[in-house]
Amino acid sequence: MHDVVLAIDDESAFLDIIRSVAKSANFAATVTTDPAVFKNALSMQPPSVVLLDLQMPGCDGIEMLRVLASAGCRAKIVLMSGFDARVITLACGIGRDLGLDMGEPVQKPFRPAELREILSSLRSKVFEADAAKLHAAIENNELELFYQPLLTLSTRQTIGFEALVRWRHPKFGIVMPDKFIGIAERDGLITRLTERVLNLAAAQISAWRKLDINTFVSVNISAANIVASLPDELVRLCVHHDIPPRLLRLELTETAAMGNHALMLEVLTRVRLKGFQLAIDDFGTGYSSLVQLHRLPFTELKIDQSFVRDMTSSEEASVIVGAIVNLGRSLHLELVAEGIETEELLQRLISMGCQTGQGYLFSRPMPAGEVADWIARHPPHQVAAA
Repeated sequence: MHDVVLAIDDESAFLDIIRSVAKSANFAATVTTDPAVFKNALSMQPPSVVLLDLQMPGCDGIEMLRVLASAGCRAKIVLMSGFDARVITLACGIGRDLGLDMGEPVQKPFRPAELREILSSLRSKVFEADAAKLHAAIENNELELFYQPLLTLSTRQTIGFEALVRWRHPKFGIVMPDKFIGIAERDGLITRLTERVLNLAAAQISAWRKLDINTFVSVNISAANIVASLPDELVRLCVHHDIPPRLLRLELTETAAMGNHALMLEVLTRVRLKGFQLAIDDFGTGYSSLVQLHRLPFTELKIDQSFVRDMTSSEEASVIVGAIVNLGRSLHLELVAEGIETEELLQRLISMGCQTGQGYLFSRPMPAGEVADWIARHPPHQVAAA
């Protein structure tokens, strides 16, 4: 039996898109512009996901949240609106105060692929991964990369993309990495998974270069991937796909960087000498941040999204971000702020001197097929030489 999406919006054409996307994500869909029909559908068949427009004639989204709460709705509630992000955030807070399960909101207009990823990620919550299933997925080419753009904050021009792995399951749709990365690390599959991700990223860089898209792609790696042969394997990968090393960046979390220091230093230094860039990811969440910055040859520092998102509500978070920015600039590191979701956050980061960033304010991760259109609308700040 299909999970059910219940959607209300004042635009019939938009509801047609929702119905089509829901079907592709293996959901049944009930869509309407009429609040009375919405309320009746809510009582007839409890939905798994509710898509709710905040602004509708005769009945606004806050009223509908109260209706959902009164009905004891246990569905994931996803707000949709063209209002600014602050209004949407406040509305989400009202929903949570009413006891509703509020999901990540989406700002109109958004692409069908964004909605498909949201629905697929919710659908995949019922899926239980294990090592055997993951191994089969790797071997059967079910892994896919989505790409989230990194932009120059002051100009909103594209400088590169972070590659984010997804498991496109034949039954459950898109399975998010939090469902399987831990399994890969625990059960010895992370090396094979990372090899697959690096190959997908390198092949995509090569394909984009033929379209005159020469931006870099960042790939996350694990401590288990830091082996003596890594630098030479990366070079062979670039030769095979005919791409320059500067277009493939590696991201290593602080926790991963706390491993065998002698091995880390040797391998990562050789990686840098081969022409690859290195980012320390989720900066500020580990216990040896300054030690790793001092000892290892990182070129980029990514400020963890938990600090960035809390900047407008927590003075402590704002101070921490400011300190990280000052530290990075003093060490001549490229600074990337993760999790930028509002215009207010963007302007505060710019005023602090942060150069680049990524987040839902700009774009959710997108399939490779949408990148060319994104680049046409957000051309690179500086196109790398071929």
